[in-house]
Amino acid sequence: MSTPTVFMFSGQGSQHFGMGETLYHQEPVFRTELDRLDTMVAELLGRSVVAQLYHGGRVGEPFTDTL
Repeated sequence: MSTPTVFMFSGQGSQHFGMGETLYHQEPVFRTELDRLDTMVAELLGRSVVAQLYHGGRVGEPFTDTL
């Protein structure tokens, strides 16, 4: 029997540009789910959080727009 794996990211204040990018590119299930959720959020915000997270700043720079 296999134990499920859960990926968790900490909350407010510790997020940064590029966070989880390697995981996003290397793990299809993570990428699929993140893209699915990003599509829903983009409809509400009018912009992609994934694009902002991975292309909106310098790697390691704080990601302070937590809307």
